[in-house]
Amino acid sequence: MLKIYRGEELIRTLKRKAPKEEGIYSWRWNLTEKGVNRPSKSVRKSTREPSGLRVLPGDYKAQLVYNDVVSTTMIKVQDDPRITEYTYVHAKEKYDALKKLEQLTVKISEVTDKLAENIEKASNFKSYLSKLDKESYKNEIEATEKMVDTLKKEQEKYFGKVDKRQGITRNPEITVLNRLYAAQSYIGSRQSSQTATEAQLYEHAENAVDKAVKETKSLLNTHWQPYVQKMKQVSIDTFKNE
Repeated sequence: MLKIYRGEELIRTLKRKAPKEEGIYSWRWNLTEKGVNRPSKSVRKSTREPSGLRVLPGDYKAQLVYNDVVSTTMIKVQDDPRITEYTYVHAKEKYDALKKLEQLTVKISEVTDKLAENIEKASNFKSYLSKLDKESYKNEIEATEKMVDTLKKEQEKYFGKVDKRQGITRNPEITVLNRLYAAQSYIGSRQSSQTATEAQLYEHAENAVDKAVKETKSLLNTHWQPYVQKMKQVSIDTFKNE
């Protein structure tokens, strides 16, 4: 296990299996701190710590841990000296702006994870009913299919519609993630002080996120919860955690 500290704060934890053979091995830290989970259309399987923002210039402690053995060294992070107009103040402005965007990512991930979990749960429930008796549970199966379609439609606010066309295509719709990534692109590429452009793009992203998240939470309350209560009459175990 490799732990990275900023002062006394643990900012990154990297794990890998111990080598089976003796020898000299290397382990790279990509100069990023712990990140947040990205929005996903499917249920998240990975338990690996996500990579986050690039750390600011400064001194960091790297601690390699294996059983009871601990080895520590210091790492000095510096910016590219060839970029003379880029100062620590600029770097801090960019870092703080990207941190704000990171919190928007968390908001999106919370609801999109819920959508993905519910889609998987309802899909599994449909399969369960189909195996029991497709004809006897015809109404419940149809209701479940409708619910899955509703949840997938809600996902389109964030990820866009699935485009099955071949070749180079472009979807004209602007999704929530389009707004978020546009702000990230401008803020992350700025090598000087943040400008009104970056502030405006952040505002657009924030408004889009807040509106979509509010609508999704409302949908889950008005559509998903009543569906769950109805389906509990068929199978309590499937929705026992709701």
